[in-house]
Amino acid sequence: MKNIYVWVSVQILITGAVMMAVSFLPEILRDFFGDWKCEGSKWISADKDINSYRDGCLYFDFDHNPQWHWGYRHWIWFFMGIAYFLLNLIRVITRINVDNSPNK
Repeated sequence: MKNIYVWVSVQILITGAVMMAVSFLPEILRDFFGDWKCEGSKWISADKDINSYRDGCLYFDFDHNPQWHWGYRHWIWFFMGIAYFLLNLIRVITRINVDNSPNK
């Protein structure tokens, strides 16, 4: 019984360390992930919103300051990280349930 909690603790530490380590890659490899920097956007109104138009980036159609937008590979990386976390969570819960079952 004590071994399972040690194993779960080590598994959680390893998963957290791996996720923290790989979280730095998108900032270092922006070109690989397809991230792009915009200059921001805002609505320009000439005559009290009659002849208004958006100046700058049209990303998600809202006003924002200059920032980096995620590319396609960055979103894949993000969802792979969530999948990795969920699979490890299922693995840990399954291991606890199997090791604590009365039929063992």
